[in-house]
Amino acid sequence: MQPRLNAPSRFVVAAAILATAVSLSGIAWQYSSRIHPAADVEPPLSSRSAIWSLPPSITVAQPERSPDSLLQQSQSDALGREIASALGRFDTLRVLEEKPDAEQRPVAEYRLTSAVAGSGDRVSLSFNLVHAQDNQIVWTKSFDDLPHALTADVRLSIVASLASTLGRTYGVIFADRFKRMPELTHEATGFECIMHSSRYFNAPSQAAFAAARGCVERSLKSDPKSSSGYAVLAILILDGYLKGYLINEGQQPLTDALTAANEAVELSPHSARAHQALFMARFYDRRFDDAFESARQALALNPFSMEIKSRVGSAYVIRGEFEPGMALLNEVASAVESKASWLEFYFFLNSYLNGDEIQARRHAIRTSSTRTPLGLIARIIVSHRAGHDETTEKWKSHLTSEYPRFAADISGALNRFAMAESIKKRLLADLQAAGVTVKPAAP
Repeated sequence: MQPRLNAPSRFVVAAAILATAVSLSGIAWQYSSRIHPAADVEPPLSSRSAIWSLPPSITVAQPERSPDSLLQQSQSDALGREIASALGRFDTLRVLEEKPDAEQRPVAEYRLTSAVAGSGDRVSLSFNLVHAQDNQIVWTKSFDDLPHALTADVRLSIVASLASTLGRTYGVIFADRFKRMPELTHEATGFECIMHSSRYFNAPSQAAFAAARGCVERSLKSDPKSSSGYAVLAILILDGYLKGYLINEGQQPLTDALTAANEAVELSPHSARAHQALFMARFYDRRFDDAFESARQALALNPFSMEIKSRVGSAYVIRGEFEPGMALLNEVASAVESKASWLEFYFFLNSYLNGDEIQARRHAIRTSSTRTPLGLIARIIVSHRAGHDETTEKWKSHLTSEYPRFAADISGALNRFAMAESIKKRLLADLQAAGVTVKPAAP
């Protein structure tokens, strides 16, 4: 195993990642994205597998301009291309090329339309996402008081907002597709399994983990060249490893996750999700130099992914690198309506170690924090420090019942998360003070 990053290496990698994530103007469009020519796409069929086994498809229409608009046609066209390019970076979408002069636009599940209003110095842009089959408007968004000259920097802020909202896992399109899907059965394959695995991450349990992993593995048997399938499998295995679901089962979860992640990258070298999976597998294997190199590649391939920024930011925080970690996590928090439940622990940790007990308690007592074992240990600590003995016992019991293997060896569990030793010692001391049994660290 490689040692922890030395200070110069950490600084260089953190600077590179933050430069990629925060300062994208002028370089955001240099990377290839997956936009499928319309001629290569057939209309969706009525069978279950044809509809649900592939990621949802979308076309992006050029913004409509009124004749008296001061917005230049070239800038309007550029915005449409840039939105399509940004959405094409997400493995959760298939972006179909829509040419303005084509006689017939391609058939897709969703279509993003936009219109420009205002003829003076300031304009507004309104967007509608339409589900094509029933012509239902799924989502709308307006950007008001924009300069009539949509420069590259102005367009970038619009594109970043749209891409994050529409393209991310649990985003608008993901959620709408999920509502329309049938219940999971043994016939499910491909992207259907990937979407249903999100249920596990929202409400993790041993049974939900086994069902999600089984579905993804079944999909890979039918499509052994699915990069997305291998990436999701790697992330699932790592999550099961961290929560203790794969302990004492004669398995090698880190090896299995690394194998799956490497396969994902080999099958699709330009997939941001594949590089995210490889980053996570390397990180929990404590190959930190290699891990953060993969993080840099993932963010370069998709600088609009809040999921990747969440994973990289939380990794920095748990290693004690709070400045780059919180820069990424705060960006996520400001960009999304509600951040993922598992992130609450990392915001708690930042406040907790900085002595801000009020903010630490706010993050720990949010309802979503109870969905993860780390969130529960945060609950136990803040309840004890507030003198709420009955509540402390409640969350101790909940940790033991919901995550028995994690609770049986909390020190070992925190090691699996690759937690910095100084942070681990502080948490274990406060847990012991709250009456939690902490096994001695293995020699």
